Amino acid sequence: MTLPQVHGEYGVVMEPELKFNDAGGAWLKMRCKATSRKQVDGVWVDGDILFIDILASKKLAENTFEMVQRGSTITVSGTLKYREWESNEGVKQKSYSIWADSIGMATRFGEQDKKVKASNGTATTPDPWETPQPTEAPF
Repeated sequence: MTLPQVHGEYGVVMEPELKFNDAGGAWLKMRCKATSRKQVDGVWVDGDILFIDILASKKLAENTFEMVQRGSTITVSGTLKYREWESNEGVKQKSYSIWADSIGMATRFGEQDKKVKASNGTATTPDPWETPQPTEAPF
């Protein structure tokens, strides 16, 4: 049976985690949320909230880690995965995650923050687009 493909827009609620396996392959995990919005008496309110882990590997993981931070809104296409396990206390647990095929910055509601993370994880501003323009005419 083929697992379902999902496509959606999610808000990143925790800083993305980038890890490397023993072979040197990159893996990324992001905790995200999706909410439904509804209008009640002329005021927009949040409806149900879905928290889900977005997982990515290889170059997609590395590229996403450089561009996405907590508070970003992203669009994701991937495969929905389900797993069950038992906790140390013997309680059955279950979770859903999306194994991403594609991740992009969502711009539907406005421009995203243009910060890019440096290799040490701190945010920096890309220089080429942030260079101030001269105030005098070039002639």
